[in-house]
Amino acid sequence: MSEVRTMVDEQRESHRRAVSYLLSQQHDSGLWEGEMVWNTMILSQYVIVRAIIHRPVPQGVRPAMIQHYRSTSTDHGCWGLHPESGPSLYCTVLAYLALRLLGVPPEDPLAARAATWIRACSGGVRAVPSWGKFWLAVAGLSDYRAMAPIPPEAFLMPGQNLAGPLGIAWTAATPVRISGNSSFTTLTKSMSRWASAGWSP
Repeated sequence: MSEVRTMVDEQRESHRRAVSYLLSQQHDSGLWEGEMVWNTMILSQYVIVRAIIHRPVPQGVRPAMIQHYRSTSTDHGCWGLHPESGPSLYCTVLAYLALRLLGVPPEDPLAARAATWIRACSGGVRAVPSWGKFWLAVAGLSDYRAMAPIPPEAFLMPGQNLAGPLGIAWTAATPVRISGNSSFTTLTKSMSRWASAGWSP
């Protein structure tokens, strides 16, 4: 019994020290600052949105963004979901599109290696998951009908119903599929000039 009590006391002390340290790192405003390492997806989406709304990323900022893509590229010339993951078709397709929008020419080794890897994937760019299809459609590089939409009426199903979108889709991807087919239909048609300019892997 004394052995268990010692373990509990050690755990409590570890917990107390962890909480104390965490509170010591809190700013006066109540926030905690720290680096979050993830993937290039958000940066890619930012670049795409800026282009879509006709407010491209300023020239002075582009080199730093391109350098970020260079420094986070895998040995295969693509990008993963996190620094230790393998290549991700989704992240790589978005990164390639963002690089092209940032002015990186297709023959640049960074873009060329990514395009080669995308083409080598089974199904190529067409195999990108729903989120990728959404961004390609918004950019005018894919038909919005390539997405697999969920009818909005499906959300009227009880949440505990596993067949309903709320029963199986715990991510934000479900609303994207819904809004992607209705809100961006007109936008994607107007952006088809990108495809005619040859901006596809």
